[in-house]
Amino acid sequence: MVWSETVFILLVVFFFLYSENYSQKSNYFSLFVLSLIVSLACFTRYIGVVLIFCGLLRILFCKNANWKAKFNHTLIFLTISVLPLFLWLIRNYLLVGSFTGPRMLSIYSYAQNLKALV
Repeated sequence: MVWSETVFILLVVFFFLYSENYSQKSNYFSLFVLSLIVSLACFTRYIGVVLIFCGLLRILFCKNANWKAKFNHTLIFLTISVLPLFLWLIRNYLLVGSFTGPRMLSIYSYAQNLKALV
């Protein structure tokens, strides 16, 4: 198991806790902490971008806020959670020519993979 998976799992648990906290209070502190957790999860594992969509759904379906507040909270959430990841991907592209870093070529062809599947 890779060490980043443990940290990612912890961040996902914190996401669920603060997501519930945000849905109850709908205040800026809960929103900021939720956004920060999502941003850190995206840095830990790129699959953390799924939490961005989950956070957006949580904000949009929150019953404690009107549409103007939901729109403002959505903008704040997206800025805090997406901007650091976007800057990191641009950095990767400038350094190695790929957004997510270099990848090794597979030793198996598509046909060999399909044959192993059957």
